[in-house]
Order: sequence, then structure tokens, then C-alpha cells
Amino acid sequence: MVEASVGRRRKRVLVVEDSFLEAEDVCGILADLGMEAVGPATTVATALMLIQVGDVDAALLDIGLDRETVFPVCAPLAARRIPFAFVTGTVNALPETLNGIPLILKPVRRTDILRIVTALLKQS
Repeated sequence: MVEASVGRRRKRVLVVEDSFLEAEDVCGILADLGMEAVGPATTVATALMLIQVGDVDAALLDIGLDRETVFPVCAPLAARRIPFAFVTGTVNALPETLNGIPLILKPVRRTDILRIVTALLKQS
């Protein structure tokens, strides 16, 4: 099991996902693992605001949000040294600068979330 607390604070994972059902699944899995989901953010603007105001340890990002991609969220996360992974239903070519970022395929499985989030939290 992942160490879900820092001192007395649960690990906080930003969830950027525009599908209510997918967001509910991811947030539920994080809660079951003793973590706190931040969001879900359904737009880039909301995600950027949550990064600014939230104390976030890691992030799970759906690549395709309604009419935009999540890529503008990546640079602010990297600048704050917040590790992140992509969650997607389709695998398209990523921008070259984002090659090597972990990828979770939809539909999400608890074991995938646990494995990837554990690895991300070791980086934070």
C-alpha cells in the first residue's frame, strides 16, 4: 500500500477529467487508497487555478478535455515539480517534450492507478 500521508496530511492528487463517470471512478479509487482527490477539474482553466491554490502532490490528467487538450497544464506542474501522468482512452502521439510521462489507459483500473500514483509520489 502506498504511504498516503505526509505527517498528518493525506497525499493530494489533482484529477483533471471532463467525464463525470471517469472522474468519479478515479476520485473513488484515490479515496479508497487513503488519498485526497483535488478536483476534478473539467477544464484547463480550472486545473490551472487548482494548481495555483492547492497543495498538490501529484496529478492525473485526461489528455482530451471537451474542446481542448490538457497540455497547457503540464508546464505549470513541471515548474512546481509536481509529477503527473496522463489518463486517456486513445493513444495518439504526444508532444515530444512529454514523451516518457506515464500513461494510464481507460477504462481505469485500480491496480493501474495504484501503480502509477505510487511511482509519482516517490518523485514528489
